[in-house]
Amino acid sequence: MNKVIPSVISLLALAAILAFALKDSIRPKEQLPPIKSSQPSQDAGIKSAKPSSKDVAQISEAASTSKFGARIYTSLQNPNMQWWFNLPPNSTPHIAPIKKLFIGQTFSIFSFLDKAQIKDGKFSVTYSIEVVTPDNARETLLKPTLFEGEKKSKDVILACPDIITANATKDYKEGRYFFEISAKDNISGQEAKGSTYADFVKWSPPNPFVGEKLVYDYIRGFYLQPSAEHLYSIFFSKDLNLEQKGAPNSLNYTLIGFLKAAFKNCSFLMDEIRKNFKSYDNLERSKIIFLMAICNADAIDDSLLTQKERDYQKRIREASFPDPYKSWDRVLGAAQMDMLFGEFMADGTYAPIRRVMDLLSYASEAEFAEKAIAEKKKPEAPSDREKFMLGILNRTAIYSLLRRAHQDPLIADYCIWAILNNDVPANGVAEFKPFFIKDANNSQHQTETPKAAGKKEPEHQNVKTPSIESK
Repeated sequence: MNKVIPSVISLLALAAILAFALKDSIRPKEQLPPIKSSQPSQDAGIKSAKPSSKDVAQISEAASTSKFGARIYTSLQNPNMQWWFNLPPNSTPHIAPIKKLFIGQTFSIFSFLDKAQIKDGKFSVTYSIEVVTPDNARETLLKPTLFEGEKKSKDVILACPDIITANATKDYKEGRYFFEISAKDNISGQEAKGSTYADFVKWSPPNPFVGEKLVYDYIRGFYLQPSAEHLYSIFFSKDLNLEQKGAPNSLNYTLIGFLKAAFKNCSFLMDEIRKNFKSYDNLERSKIIFLMAICNADAIDDSLLTQKERDYQKRIREASFPDPYKSWDRVLGAAQMDMLFGEFMADGTYAPIRRVMDLLSYASEAEFAEKAIAEKKKPEAPSDREKFMLGILNRTAIYSLLRRAHQDPLIADYCIWAILNNDVPANGVAEFKPFFIKDANNSQHQTETPKAAGKKEPEHQNVKTPSIESK
């Protein structure tokens, strides 16, 4: 497991060494390739969601044609569009269309406009969205809507701010649905249409994955192409090990963070698993009991459990799991960090990476920890122990962010965006910025990764989407 997804907990011992020698153990890496990310949707019910972080969602990327054009996609990516907004200049967002959706599943509809003309630095377009059902009924999802704003050039691609998020309830008929966008460039007068489709089907469980490497390749690449079938195959694989030696309660908190986020964004799947609880074997039933507990879902009905399972369910629900978005715990801080990186693997969002960056604010605590280590002094007072551990967590956070930024271009881009947009804690940015920004003009980006002497880098570092399909 740790060969493929190294945990923060396993890096904590290394951080004690890196605490006072971090900068000396850095060596430059070549610039990372373009970003690729995908995020599942979280909302239910058809609605229009306008991103609030920017007035206009756009990216400088030339379209394949000089004519005004429109595109539309169904996807499980997060409708907050952090994967579009929170990227530095010259990065390329990754859109992950999905053509197969399950009854009960939540999904989003994204639309984009190419080559809108500009006049006095501004654009003006009008667009609408419709759906054609399997019985050829046409329904309006979005009435004609005016979209205006500023952009630098005609070649900038616009992301339409009205994102339609829907839950394919049981009222949806099985079959193929077509989603269509109609748009008009109000400056040039040109019109454009775009369409896509998605097949809505009933859930049918796939086979679990076999092989540890395959399981963890899919976990690490999950956010690139989120899939309910892949999540099911991961969870029920015999090669998914939720234990980790040396961790609190011997649990792998990276996987806990991953499962919590992935199943939150795929809640219909939990209902399907619950309905078929009786059909699973003993190990699978234990994993289901554990899953429902960490996701704060309703417990499995006692009438379906053996006495041993009832006792286990009681114990697991009485257990306390760390919350990575609450105060950093002196003992469980590394577990909290692991959960955040697991959450990122599930949905590719900016929030968990930004939460890890909060630890950069403990720069003075890091200096205290460095001095204590250099002088081989053990902090005695409770306040000093707290200060020491926060300092170690600060160094571990820097190491983890840099190491993972080298492995995953989306984390690198999130870090660069945070620096360029002043979203890094003020008292931590001076030390963090040089690892990512090469010159004073912020025009060149770089990522540098600490490498401990004698420590072999793991194989399969770069995130990729596995090519093997589930059956």
